[in-house]
Amino acid sequence: MNPSTLLDQTQSQMILDQAIRGQAQVVLESAAIGPRSVNGFFLSGDGRALLIELTGQHAMNPSAVVNGECEVQFFGGKRYRFSSTIQGAPQWGESRAISVRRPEIISVSERRRLLRATLAPSSSVELTWQSAGGPFRCAAILLNVGAGGLACRVPADAARGIAPDATITAAFQLPWQGRAYRITANVTNKTPGSEGNMILGLAFDDSGACAADRAHLREALERSAEAASVGEA
Repeated sequence: MNPSTLLDQTQSQMILDQAIRGQAQVVLESAAIGPRSVNGFFLSGDGRALLIELTGQHAMNPSAVVNGECEVQFFGGKRYRFSSTIQGAPQWGESRAISVRRPEIISVSERRRLLRATLAPSSSVELTWQSAGGPFRCAAILLNVGAGGLACRVPADAARGIAPDATITAAFQLPWQGRAYRITANVTNKTPGSEGNMILGLAFDDSGACAADRAHLREALERSAEAASVGEA
């Protein structure tokens, strides 16, 4: 296990507020949910609870997970973690979420980061999808990318034409390397962004056709995280 340091209450609450505003990536583990961790992002929060929207499909019995103990990790420049209790598992439409008790203090990992890179405003991703029997294409701003998905800023007009169950092909490059990635993904969320734009969350498809690109992407993110850790030492 990587060494970690407990933060004081003021630092902890400030970092949590920043993570909520930035919809930080979350990894949640709980025996009440099952042996595998679930991924998601902070959707909202108040003084008592944090709401985490999950990415991908998760079959769970809401009544069975309530009051279950959990471990939560999130990335906000560094990797943070805390222990908590599940308070609910709301669902609306195709979206599934987990509500956890807001902790008073959190800890920060001194070394390894979660596999997600926040990118410069000049980074872009090309999205292609099918709608009403025809192909559509859109250039978007790539906000961050991880081993399991990405977030991008899309013109609102284009975002409204993307169905909730749409399968999208995302073509992009990491700014520090020349390889082009082309990975299919599923829409996980659409939230309002700046005027005239929406933030689109995509979870990469597990299909074998994209396995090579996904494996290479994970390795590239791991190397980047390791280099950053060395730089911080």
